[in-house]
Amino acid sequence: MDTNGNMARGLRFEELVGAFLNLNLGLRLEPNFSIPVGLGSSRKAHRFDLGSKDPLVLVECKAHTFTDSGNVPSAKISTWNEALLYFLGSP
Repeated sequence: MDTNGNMARGLRFEELVGAFLNLNLGLRLEPNFSIPVGLGSSRKAHRFDLGSKDPLVLVECKAHTFTDSGNVPSAKISTWNEALLYFLGSP
């Protein structure tokens, strides 16, 4: 795998977040943590970047950079909106 690619950087960021939460809060989080999410009675499994059942903790890691002009591209805002919707539908 390309160690400089977006996927490798994302996985490394998730590892750093997990290590930080473990060191500072004592949370031992599983990568690719799956839990049913949804609104109302309709639920479907969704994998969060990190999570645990006891205590229930869900983490989505988003590492974005801004454009050279300082703007946030709308596609990144859509990604954040989607992540927040999963949190809204989580237990």
